[in-house]
Amino acid sequence: AWGQTYVATKLKPRGKEKDSWRILAAHDNTIVQTVPQQVPPKSLKKGEWFEFESDSIWHIDYGPVPLVNDAGQVAFADYRYYAPRFLDDALSTKIGWQLGIDTYRMPVDTEGGNFQGDGKGTCFTSERGLQYAGMTAEEFGDVWSSYQACDTQLVVLKDITDDGTGHIDMFFKLVDEENAIMGEYKDEYVEDAENKARMDDNATLLEGTTTASGGTYVVHRMPFPSKSDGTPRTYINSTFVNGVNLWPVYTDAQDAQAEASQVWATAMAE
Repeated sequence: AWGQTYVATKLKPRGKEKDSWRILAAHDNTIVQTVPQQVPPKSLKKGEWFEFESDSIWHIDYGPVPLVNDAGQVAFADYRYYAPRFLDDALSTKIGWQLGIDTYRMPVDTEGGNFQGDGKGTCFTSERGLQYAGMTAEEFGDVWSSYQACDTQLVVLKDITDDGTGHIDMFFKLVDEENAIMGEYKDEYVEDAENKARMDDNATLLEGTTTASGGTYVVHRMPFPSKSDGTPRTYINSTFVNGVNLWPVYTDAQDAQAEASQVWATAMAE
C-alpha cells in the first residue's frame, strides 16, 4: 500500500538551482509538501509510462507528429523511417494504438528533424529532405498538405553541407508565427564560407516569406559554435516543453554560448 511520506530522487545541480528532486505522483492531485513550504503547494498528476522497443535514440525523427483532425481530436502523423530500423519505424503506430489515437501513415521517406510548421499551413523542410524522399518540391508538398495540413506553402531551405542528416533543426527554429531563428557562421567562432553563404541565403528567403498574419518573418541570427573534429554543432536544435526551451550547450564554446543565449532571449521575449 502507498504510504504518506516518500523520499524523492535527488538530481544533479542545474544552473543556479541549489537542489532539485524528481518526484513521481502515484495518484492525481498529489500535494507535495516541502520545507520550507512553497506557496501555493505543488500539486501533481500521476504519470503513465509505456515501454516500447526501439533501434535508436532519435525519437524526434521517428516518433509521432501531433495533429488535430477534422473532428477536433488529437491524431498522429507517422513518417516512413529507415527500413532497417523497423522497431523505430513502428513506434508511432504502436503509441497511437496504445493511446487510442488515430495514426496516419505518410507515403514519404522523411524524419521529424526535417519538419517544422506554424500550425497555420506553412511548413518548412530542407533541400536534402526532398533529395532523400526522391520527390520534387511539388510532390513533397502535396503529401505534406494531405497529411499535415501544409496547404499554404512549403518553404525549402538550404541545408548544412557537412551535416550528415541535412535536417533543418540543425540551423533553423520557428519560434512562433512571426519569429524565426537562422544559424549564422561567424569567423570568430567557426570559418565556413560555403555554409555561411547558404545560411545567409536562407535568412534572405525567410525575410521575404509571408507569415500567417500577412507580414514577413523577423529573422534572428544565431551563431554556430566551433566544430568538433570537423562535425558541425548547433545551439538551435532545441525542444519546447511546457514553456521551457531545452537547447544544447558546449563546455568549449563559452563565448558563442553567451551570444546564443541572448538571441534566444530576444527571439522569445514574449
